[in-house]
Amino acid sequence: MTVNEAIAAAKKHCEANPSKGYLSYALTYINAIPETMELYGDEGLKTQIIYILGNLQAWRGEEARTVKKLLNDYAKS
Repeated sequence: MTVNEAIAAAKKHCEANPSKGYLSYALTYINAIPETMELYGDEGLKTQIIYILGNLQAWRGEEARTVKKLLNDYAKS
């Protein structure tokens, strides 16, 4: 799974669960990625990923573990 695929999976999860307020924040950060990357490049993406992960803490399951681990590793690189 690539970083883009992980972000897409997180976005899909957020859009599928609109009633959970914390996911709307994660979706806001996900949707801001293109503009952030245009302005700040890779460091901007890493910052957005940190904010996204902060709002995905309650997401559980195998897919969640995979996505969050990949995003966390990328943000730390």
